[in-house]
Amino acid sequence: MEYYRLAEMSPRILIGTSYLPDLPKLDPVDRIIIATARFLNLQIVTRDRTILRYAEKGYVHAMRY
Repeated sequence: MEYYRLAEMSPRILIGTSYLPDLPKLDPVDRIIIATARFLNLQIVTRDRTILRYAEKGYVHAMRY
């Protein structure tokens, strides 16, 4: 069973960080994590409250760790 996966930071994903819907102020790395998860349909495992609140709106899959 695969628990984690490395993802390439493609130009398409990095450009996507500028077009995330209804985005609160986030650290640039958080934006990359969210855009990558959205693009590759992955789930983020985090304790970051801002990312978890963003996931509650349905924009990305995330679970609290």
